[in-house]
Amino acid sequence: MFPDDLGNSKFRVDLKEQQVSGTDAFAYYVDANGAEQQMTCTRYFTEDNTFVTYVPTGLWPANTQVYLKPRAHFVQSANGGAWSPVEDEMGNTFQDTIYRFKTGPYPDHIPSYNIEYAYPRHGMTNYYPEQLQWQGQYRGVFKLKKRMDAFFSGLQFEAIVECHDDPGGSFRSPCSFDVASGLVSWEMPPAQMRLEGLYTIRFESDGKAITDAIQFRVSKFRSFEDKVRDLFEDRSPIPQPGLDTVNLPITYEPFDRYELLGAEFTKPLIAIGYDLGPLVASISLPEYLDNVTSTNVSTSDLDMSKLLYVLNEHAIGSAYQTGDQVELSTSTQTGVAPIYQLTSNFHQGLRIKVHQGFFYKTMEQLGSHITTGDVYTMAGQWRHPSTIKLVWKYSISPLFTYTIWTTTQVQN
Repeated sequence: MFPDDLGNSKFRVDLKEQQVSGTDAFAYYVDANGAEQQMTCTRYFTEDNTFVTYVPTGLWPANTQVYLKPRAHFVQSANGGAWSPVEDEMGNTFQDTIYRFKTGPYPDHIPSYNIEYAYPRHGMTNYYPEQLQWQGQYRGVFKLKKRMDAFFSGLQFEAIVECHDDPGGSFRSPCSFDVASGLVSWEMPPAQMRLEGLYTIRFESDGKAITDAIQFRVSKFRSFEDKVRDLFEDRSPIPQPGLDTVNLPITYEPFDRYELLGAEFTKPLIAIGYDLGPLVASISLPEYLDNVTSTNVSTSDLDMSKLLYVLNEHAIGSAYQTGDQVELSTSTQTGVAPIYQLTSNFHQGLRIKVHQGFFYKTMEQLGSHITTGDVYTMAGQWRHPSTIKLVWKYSISPLFTYTIWTTTQVQN
């Protein structure tokens, strides 16, 4: 969009694709039989809307002339009025354009930028060998962003799983490609995975690498459920906190950056929720509030990111560090073992302040109906319910998402 020289009018260019063979299409090419083959694309505009990029939903055909046929419609808004078409001298309100380019050869490998997600992920320190099942087996997977059917046609390849801590624990698994889901997968038998072991997976066909290697560490636990139940359920009741912050130490093994922060284009593996049910029954209001409409505090009323989170903490002094302290140093050289690093003075814990937020949000909703003195009295006498119920979601992708409830006991 741009103004005229006087600033009285604004002009805009709307892109609409011409119809190709009677069907809306963004691009097409002519195949070996002389027939037009359509390809749909997603359009990505720059922030100032001056450039547009057409990204195909599939891959461009190899060594082929491809045609883009956008149609530019010009519209004008005079003095802030409605948008209306602008005609040229011939009475046209649009301009047809054909852009042509020729593609190169088909890829001879799977580029890393065409992998949407993987499990295990490169650099992760907590791979759970009994977490992901696919087609009735525990398997490793990676998902393609765009299908590469021609690449996989007739291709036979395998995952070479190398255990750096125990060469006898290395093994090979044939890989398969599921066209419908776009998943590449290979068997990862839990019995053959060494807990806390450091691994490299290479993908090869006749000795040739077909995509980047994956380096990772196996967790101390066989599944994410085993870990959170060990940390937050199979433990002695915690002391009665009242309205103080609850800190549940994450002992044995910290969560890693993929679990808490995610990566550049992926969300965190872990999301934590809180069951407010026990808190609702924990607040007993003074008798003079019997006729006051009951409060209804929900998680949407609370800033949960500030009330329920994992904190990385230095054990020395009172300094807090929210960056990564658990790392897996990896190498670009084949066969070089990854290195698991854990800062010696690093502690990690789950901070819970939801009960505080719930209590004071309830008081806020009561507003002028309750006296300030009674708020202070209730805060001093309030007792935390006997349980803390958390819901954990471990989400590798929408296809592989797992939900676990944990209950931590609280002393009365």
